[in-house]
Amino acid sequence: MQRSPFGVAVSEPRLAEAASAALDRSGTAVDSCVAAFLMGAALWPSVALGAATVLTAGPGVGARCFEGPFLQPGKGAPRPRGFRDGDEIPSAATVGVSSAVVALYAAHAHDSTLPLRELASPAVKVASSQGFKGRASLLRAIGAGGPLALREAGFVRELLDVAGRAVGGCVTEDDLRDAAAVVTPPDSHPRVLRSPRVDRQEARAALESFVVCACDSRGAIAVLHVTHDPNGMDVPTHDVKAPRVAVPVRRGVPRVTPGVCLGGPAPVALVADDSGVVWCGAAFDSSTDVRLEGLGVDREAGITMEQVLRDLLAQGSYGRGACAVIRPSAAGGTVRTLRLQGTA
Repeated sequence: MQRSPFGVAVSEPRLAEAASAALDRSGTAVDSCVAAFLMGAALWPSVALGAATVLTAGPGVGARCFEGPFLQPGKGAPRPRGFRDGDEIPSAATVGVSSAVVALYAAHAHDSTLPLRELASPAVKVASSQGFKGRASLLRAIGAGGPLALREAGFVRELLDVAGRAVGGCVTEDDLRDAAAVVTPPDSHPRVLRSPRVDRQEARAALESFVVCACDSRGAIAVLHVTHDPNGMDVPTHDVKAPRVAVPVRRGVPRVTPGVCLGGPAPVALVADDSGVVWCGAAFDSSTDVRLEGLGVDREAGITMEQVLRDLLAQGSYGRGACAVIRPSAAGGTVRTLRLQGTA
């Protein structure tokens, strides 16, 4: 457990420096989450085309949920004939569409003090130093234009080369152009704010995840959850991997509607007191849905968030671990951060 004037807790230690540096430069909690995501995209080829959720609230910051899920491909194209039982399904047919960068861009527009280009700069340097010139170029373009980088003709052409209809996939230019974030107020349960429940199709791939919880000097809190497919399809020129999360079209079976969200809701939450003031942000390092109602503790009841998280993790169905940031209960206090390991 660590104490500081503002704080960040990250499930993946290699992202901690980028997340903390944004706060050190007077960035917002959202800036910290964006910096961590971009550094993750520098370190792992599948993160840039992953799925991401940001949940934020605090003094002067409206409570908002920014979701960038995986999406079923196929927009603007006729239904394929579909695969029959026993057919070999090409990997291209399982590639889905990412809207993570769109969600991060929308969250950054909602509450930031640092330019996106500045937040991307450390990630660009890391990708370049590791020899991933294509990935560095993509991250530089994201820093300059956010989701426009993933709609640039060269990137679109290469992604269609590995996942378009010509090679047995369903990804279209319309999918990439129309990929959008879902921006909503969070669902509110007793003392718990979380991402809204919407109809989703289960993702096919075995996904990995990481989480970030940040509290800035104003007391605003943001939590980030990212899932990505480490075994995705290579997009070689840009040194990234496309997620194998889509549901292939089968002959005689209604296809999953293009644009439908794939994968479960992000296991992130903000915890408020009885007056509605958010005092904690928590996230579980899990790629599957978990129950978050147990986080709704009364801050004055003597039960600590650390106790609650440890009890939940001990159940074995809450992923690899959990992170949390806790605002001080009095002015001038220090932010507490938690990073706990699970038993899974």
